[in-house]
Amino acid sequence: MKRGLSAAGLLALAIGLHTPPPALCQEVYKSTDAQGHVIYSDHPTSAASQRQPVDVVPSDKDEAARLEKQRALEDADYAQRSREEADQQRKQAAQDKQDAERCKAARNRYLSLKDLRRLYRLDDAGNRVYYSDAELDAMRVSGKQAMDQACGT
Repeated sequence: MKRGLSAAGLLALAIGLHTPPPALCQEVYKSTDAQGHVIYSDHPTSAASQRQPVDVVPSDKDEAARLEKQRALEDADYAQRSREEADQQRKQAAQDKQDAERCKAARNRYLSLKDLRRLYRLDDAGNRVYYSDAELDAMRVSGKQAMDQACGT
């Protein structure tokens, strides 16, 4: 179905044109189709089309310049916000990766402590000094707490 401009479209066309050519918008025809829709067109669409006068007001060049400047400022503001959001997303992704690595290291430490029966350290002379069961239990509790904190559980 061929349709002309709606009333809103015609208004937008009349407002949006800064300096229309003389032939443009001098004649507009209004008609109604079989479904009752109003149609505006630059040529008669039927014998019942009525010619409608359209007053085209030339735009204010100062207002157009002000609006263009305002749009440019809004575009620059939007671009800045977009860059900041992208930067924040990159920082958050890096932080999430670091948190995941910290969680993995804490989990591995806890699991190794949990499964060990005998654990030792070297003294100043290089001799093995074995931890007592109480020391191992304290290390396991500390390791579990570190894992829970790092992994958020």
